[in-house]
Parts: sequence; structure tokens; C-alpha cells
Amino acid sequence: MSTPPDVAIAVPFVWTPGGTYDLRLAFASGASPVNVTVDAGTYRVNLAPTSGSVKDFLRRLQTRIDAALSGAGRAETSTVAITSLGVVTITLTGAATWTFSADLAAQLGFTSTSFSSVTSAAGVEIPRDLYLFLGGDTPGWSRREPIAGSMTAAGASYGVRSGLVTWAMEITLEFIPSDPDARTQVEEVASPWESGASTPPFGCERILSTALAQTCAFTRFWQTARTSTSEAYDLVTIAPATLAKPDVKYQFPSLTTWRQWSLPLVRTSTETR
Repeated sequence: MSTPPDVAIAVPFVWTPGGTYDLRLAFASGASPVNVTVDAGTYRVNLAPTSGSVKDFLRRLQTRIDAALSGAGRAETSTVAITSLGVVTITLTGAATWTFSADLAAQLGFTSTSFSSVTSAAGVEIPRDLYLFLGGDTPGWSRREPIAGSMTAAGASYGVRSGLVTWAMEITLEFIPSDPDARTQVEEVASPWESGASTPPFGCERILSTALAQTCAFTRFWQTARTSTSEAYDLVTIAPATLAKPDVKYQFPSLTTWRQWSLPLVRTSTETR
């Protein structure tokens, strides 16, 4: 089936580069090997800008690969992209033997750390800290403002406004595979509910362990946002109570393959890209 996901949540993470390289490119001739490191910082996968305090890890990786190649005097260039099914692909304009650090392979969703004499390499799983869902039912954003007031028996109202306005949404994320085995059986690529938090495929369990006190990126239109530099996404927070006691249940009571998760979000800024 492999239905392309529509809803995405990107949780920020702190990246520490490897000691010698995150990616090593060995060529048959010319300057070789070329060692690539991604500089230390806070990143999100895909749903982030190219600059600022939180950057897009994929675009930063491409920038660092091209800088390392150019610095070595090589003419090759790279393209780092993410497919409609959430798989990261890296392409070079020339063949090389690729060696990934274990950390970079895991972050990108690669299950292998080496590729011999190739021009491209592709991940197998959705990247770590990017969560993709097949759909979500929601009435949209609603305005909230704390108000203290009352109404008299005659119908006159009185009170004070706080002036603190937030926009909140509750989205019911649907068709979440119960576990990696169930996901494989139904040929889906969405993030499973039950999965290890540190080994791929990275499931919703990892959101619960990493999203506390974090500003995440959220979009209901990921297929447009993933390749666009103008499509907006929202910066949101997830309530601690939701992370402590998530409202997850079987989507169809007689079928344990699918889960659904009612996830309240609070928007922390206007839409951004």
C-alpha cells in the first residue's frame, strides 16, 4: 500500500559531530578520502530553515558535503533529499565508496553504514526525530484566552481579559501501525506506536521521551512542505500531561493493527518556513 504520509512532526535534537568524520567518501582517483562532518548544533529534520538557532539537518548535511568536496579540490556536488515516503536519499555527481558513522546512519534512517562504489545511497526507515502519519482528523486551530468574569441574574456580564491569546489544536492521528511488525505486514511507512526509542524504526515512543519542553515543527501538508521553501509549518509545543499519559487507543476495536492518537498542540508562533 505504502500510502504517502500527510502529517509530520519534527522534534529538535542536538547533534555532536564524529571525531574524524560523519561521512567518508573514498574515490578511485584524485583527492581521497573526503571526510564530512556536520557541525555541532540544534537541528530538526526537514521542517526547519537553513539558518538560525535551529536548522534543517538535511540541508546542512548537503552544505557540509559540498564544502568538503570543494575544499579537497574535487568537482563533485551532492543532493540530499527526502522522498514522499519519508526516506532520505543522498546523490553524488561521481561514484565513491561511502562510509557513514553509526550516529549519522541512525539519524538519517539508514540501516547500513557502507556503500561501495555508488553515486547514491538511500535510507530504509524514516529519519530519527521526524514523525510521519498517514492522516489526522482535526477541526483546526482555535483561539484561547484566559478570562475572569461572571454574569448577573439580569444578564449583565462583567470581568477582565488576560490579553494572553494562544491558538490550540487537537488532532487525532490515524492509522498508526501498532508495532514495526504490523507496519511491515500492511506495507506502511508511518511511524509505529510501539518501537524502541533508540533503534530504528523510531516510533511514537521517542516523541514521548524527547518532546518535553521542546518547540517542535508541525504540518498537515507535509507532501507540499517537504520540497518547498515557502510552504508554511507551525511551531508547536505538546503539553507535558499528554506526554506523560498519551491518549492512544485501537482505531478499530476488533483490529489491533492500527492505533490512533489524540494529540493536543499549542501553536507558539505564526506560520513559518
